Amino acid sequence: MSENVKFSIAKFDGKDFAIWKKQITILLKSKGLEILLEFNPENEEDTKLDYQVQTILLNALSPDIAQKIINCKTASETWTRLLSVYENASQSSVDRLFEEFYSYRMDSGTDIATHISKVESLAIMLEQLKHPQSDNAIMTKILMSLPESFLGFRRASDSVHPDFKTKDELVARLMREECDLKNRTGGETAYTSTSRSQNIAELKKRTKCNKCGIIGHWARECRSKVRRQPTQQDEDNVALISTTSNAPDTDSWVIDSGATKHTCNRHEWFKNYESINESIEVADRQCIKAIGQGTVVLNTSVNGRKVKMYLNNVLHAPGISRNLFSIGAAAKRGAIFDFNEQKCVIKVESVVKAIAKYDPLSRLYILDAKVIIPVSMIAITNRDIGQWHEALGHTDSNVIERMARERIVNGLEIVKNSQKCEACGSGKATRASHPTMDNKIDEIGTIDMDLIGKLSVTGLRNEQYAVLMKDRFSHFTG
Repeated sequence: MSENVKFSIAKFDGKDFAIWKKQITILLKSKGLEILLEFNPENEEDTKLDYQVQTILLNALSPDIAQKIINCKTASETWTRLLSVYENASQSSVDRLFEEFYSYRMDSGTDIATHISKVESLAIMLEQLKHPQSDNAIMTKILMSLPESFLGFRRASDSVHPDFKTKDELVARLMREECDLKNRTGGETAYTSTSRSQNIAELKKRTKCNKCGIIGHWARECRSKVRRQPTQQDEDNVALISTTSNAPDTDSWVIDSGATKHTCNRHEWFKNYESINESIEVADRQCIKAIGQGTVVLNTSVNGRKVKMYLNNVLHAPGISRNLFSIGAAAKRGAIFDFNEQKCVIKVESVVKAIAKYDPLSRLYILDAKVIIPVSMIAITNRDIGQWHEALGHTDSNVIERMARERIVNGLEIVKNSQKCEACGSGKATRASHPTMDNKIDEIGTIDMDLIGKLSVTGLRNEQYAVLMKDRFSHFTG
């Protein structure tokens, strides 16, 4: 019966290798030939079977792809060549795939089935590159990448019982929500055909908004209207940077799937700091400046033990409300995120490195960590002039006073004056030699004298100076 089943596999043209690989693997397993993808034939019977596998592979490849494996002698060699070309597990491929996974968003012209299939396909490709994603991570990605029309569904998902938070249950509920949304809106607001969406997008590019006068959107979509008449729903829809702007704790780290880099608002937390000039677009379409970047060291708490975590290439943005821990940046370095309704566990090579707890008030995951402030950044700015004189390498006191008076250096405050530096008097003193004399006129009765001091070590009678006298005629010294 199974021998009569007809298999139809589209020719592989360089795209969707994961799907094509799955089809070929299932076909060969149904015929009991998959072993020849890993081992070369050892006898004549195996050679005949190997030719069958090569025939199946060649018939499932386009001419351009077949040209790349034309010199392969066996099915195993052919399969290895295809894997090396189209399933490259290099770090650049992993980085590109992680970036695509975390930046993917569902388009308005896409249905739920296609959306879920896209997310799962990206997860399968990551798994093939030895970066598997948990079911919780996949479900979180499916929910977070939904359009605004599913905002109510996303909020309702927070109250679902943990026993029903499975991928199959999520897919079923999304399908029902899609049907209900189409019925409520007449099938136009939630989804339109691809061509209709493209036509609307082109029309918006030529239409001026009646509210703000800017080309690119319509009046009912204008954000200026929302700013003038804010509602509770509008406040819930604002981005992370707006939601947390009134929060008192600006030192916390928030898990963010939209940020491409870690972002920090405290300059004193950085080490290896370098100045830059970049713009960061936040969720309310505003831009804030990033003035530097460097390394921030966190001390995370994992089940009562402290774990040190280094965040590299962290942007310094003083205008941001809370510090952002980028999922994308961490995932590129091998981190795996496991979300549930209470916390997010961050693992690197199967070792738990940090835990972020869910905050129901802000609906954010807050990292349980403290920053290790670099010692070089801890300084006392209120000193007397003697302390500043020593700290600045024995710079002239008049120069230091002028720097403080004219505010040339930020934070240079002089609380009081102090005594003169004795070390400078000793260290900067020079020794002068007596000039040579060519004649000996009036040597009788002439005495040369040399005063030495102030001495660092006093004499028996507390003398601090010494006088050397020498008679020029008799050379008597005393």
